[in-house]
Amino acid sequence: MLARAETHERLSRSVFSRIVVGVDGTEAGYEAARQARRLAEPHADIDVVAAKYLAGATLAGWSATRLDEEIARWVDWFTRLFEPMLMAFIGAITAQLTLSRVQDRQLARMGVSN
Repeated sequence: MLARAETHERLSRSVFSRIVVGVDGTEAGYEAARQARRLAEPHADIDVVAAKYLAGATLAGWSATRLDEEIARWVDWFTRLFEPMLMAFIGAITAQLTLSRVQDRQLARMGVSN
């Protein structure tokens, strides 16, 4: 009985309850995404899939390996920049919490001894 209800619900859903749209960086791709949003039901699932256009990059003189190397270089650069900042932030938060706990204990000891 439950399986029938689930099947009936799945079949009764609109075509526009789940939409997959491909975006390739062109104006037509962006327009397809805008139209999908307009056509979709209020609580619809819209999956946007991006495509990397390697043929255009090779026409511009870039090889696929050069593109991959360039992307890897930028990711490495960002990681080297972001990771120390994240560690410093986490360290500052940890130090602040530790110092506030130490200060609370000292105040509590002063209150008990007086």
